Amino acid sequence: MTSAKRSLFPAHFVLSYGTANAGASIAYVPLLVLILPLKAEIISPDNKLQLLSLALLIGAIAASVSNIIAGWISDRMFARIGSRIPQIAIGLVAILLSYAVFAKANSAIGLIGAVVLFQFCLNSLFSPLGTLLADKVPHHAKGRMSAVLNLGFPIGTLAIAFLSLSFFDTENARLLALGTIVFVCIVPLIFSARSLPDLTVPAPPAKSAPDAISDNDGLGVAISPASGDPMSRRSDLALAWFARFAVQLSGAVIFGYILYFLQDVLSQSSNIGPDTADQALAQLTVTATPIAIIMGLSAGYVSDRLNARKAFMMIAALAVALSLMMMIHWPSWTSIYVAYVVFSAGLTAYLTIDAAAVTQLIEQSTDKARTLGVMNLTNTLPAIMAPSLALILNSSAMSQSVLIPLLQCAAVLALVGAFAVGRMRLVR
Repeated sequence: MTSAKRSLFPAHFVLSYGTANAGASIAYVPLLVLILPLKAEIISPDNKLQLLSLALLIGAIAASVSNIIAGWISDRMFARIGSRIPQIAIGLVAILLSYAVFAKANSAIGLIGAVVLFQFCLNSLFSPLGTLLADKVPHHAKGRMSAVLNLGFPIGTLAIAFLSLSFFDTENARLLALGTIVFVCIVPLIFSARSLPDLTVPAPPAKSAPDAISDNDGLGVAISPASGDPMSRRSDLALAWFARFAVQLSGAVIFGYILYFLQDVLSQSSNIGPDTADQALAQLTVTATPIAIIMGLSAGYVSDRLNARKAFMMIAALAVALSLMMMIHWPSWTSIYVAYVVFSAGLTAYLTIDAAAVTQLIEQSTDKARTLGVMNLTNTLPAIMAPSLALILNSSAMSQSVLIPLLQCAAVLALVGAFAVGRMRLVR
């Protein structure tokens, strides 16, 4: 690596960007996986599934819309002032304010409204934050930077264990701690990112030029013929979109309903496992997170060194499918403990390499934030489908009999996702 390349990728940016991305994940993971289910149970103990599912469903719809809007705004802002940082700062303030609204919600409608508001605020930060990978990080370092960024989600799950400590025994205490952590994580990036030059300066493409960017790819994504065959690139983006959607659906099922599932498993595991579901969830995250972090870093590093993404993505998707099958066929505390570790490691490795592959495909685009906003539908659509299926399958309370069909669908889709990755042509 030359010194010129190194100057584009300084250590202070790696640290501040990785920390900020972790802060963004911490902003939503404990809220949606721990605090929201507990609040739904308090507001409507007899209909907690319906309320949780509606909140997740409507919130996911809001996230789908808001991420694309935020991406469009981010691209326009970047074209005007050459920076996405002001939008990140505004998004941070908005998230902190949305926590206050969430704390005040004391009815089903109020809770759903608070979740919708939070999703708009979250995505106003997430969209420009994710685009910095394409803006700032050179191609040779995308896998490693993606590995650092994808530590965000496992660190976010680790925050669940932290907020489950007896010290945070009220919702307000948890939200206050959550807001403080998010603020401390994200603020340093606002100052450090300004000192790092962008790889390319976007300009409106001249459609008549031979190297013009074509925006007719069926996904609203700009593709550069100069960086590869446009048809193959469109095909790869479509396959990447579907594969990520398939894998992320399993994540939506697990992270949306794991607390209720653990309640059922522990009630049938005579004196085996923790006393409560939130303690069980804390134990799972404490064990799984370090392993997932190691797996994500290793996957990013090795895929960069070998200049190979596809095989590792397929293996990771297969690991996700295997872990889901373990939960389906052996729903005991011990087997779920092992399966959750495998699931977390596989999901983290997949998302790490997938992020590098996708940003590699759109590297020459002038609408990177919009493109990533479309790709983000692979996060939000599964978050819509999982609660929708749960509502269809059961109209009263969550039980293993409802979750198992969800797991079966997710396992099959993870297998199909692995196959879709294998069909990609430009990603090695």
